[in-house]
Amino acid sequence: MSEDWAAAARDIDAGMREAGQLVALLQPATNGTFDTASDTTSGASPPQTHHAYGVQGEAYSAFSISSGVVAAGDVRFMLSTLTEAGAALPTPEADAWTVTLNGKTHTVKAVDTTQPADVPLLYELRLRR
Repeated sequence: MSEDWAAAARDIDAGMREAGQLVALLQPATNGTFDTASDTTSGASPPQTHHAYGVQGEAYSAFSISSGVVAAGDVRFMLSTLTEAGAALPTPEADAWTVTLNGKTHTVKAVDTTQPADVPLLYELRLRR
C-alpha cells in the first residue's frame, strides 16, 4: 500500500490555512553563472515574494538557548510546503530568505523538512529578528 503524499501535503496546508496565518517569504535574487565564452549569464533570477500559511510553534527551551544553537527570541514556525495559490513552495534557505511575520521581518536561520518520500510535507523554520 502506498501513501498519497501530495494529498497529505494538501491536508497539512488546509490545516495551516484554518489555524494559522498568511506570511510573506522573500526569496533573494540569484546571480547565476557567467559564461566568458559566450559573454552571457544563465540561471539568474530576480527576488521573488511567496505567500504561504503557517503556525507559530512553542517557544524554544532554555536548554536549547543555553546550548548556543538557538538564540533568545528565536521563533519556531511551522510552514506549509504549498503557496497561497496551492503551488509547491521552494524550500526556504537559511541565512538567505526572510519571513514577514506579524509585521516584523525575520531571517530564516534553519530549515527542517518533514519529507517521508519525495514530497515535502512541512517546513519547520527557526526565525530570528
